[in-house]
Amino acid sequence: MTQFSGTAVHDHWKPYFKYENCRHALCNAHHLRELKYIEKQYQQSWATSMSTLLLEIKATVEKTNPQVSSLPLSQLKMFEKRYDEIVKQGFDVNPR
Repeated sequence: MTQFSGTAVHDHWKPYFKYENCRHALCNAHHLRELKYIEKQYQQSWATSMSTLLLEIKATVEKTNPQVSSLPLSQLKMFEKRYDEIVKQGFDVNPR
């Protein structure tokens, strides 16, 4: 398992994290599927908001010039603020 290097994009299945010589990125297609389940199964509106935000970020990145390595800091901060607000909504309706 230690021979794999690069970036492993996956669904957060714990055995994948045994690969230690690589970076890990979580798959947003899996996130969107799980959020859709939460929307339908539990009628939690934060999941709809998060799906919308993730798709908005994706569309923004796709429209960005490929020569640019990052979105402007102000835009990143705005996306991060909205993300944090939605996560808080999720925690509020799903207390420990």
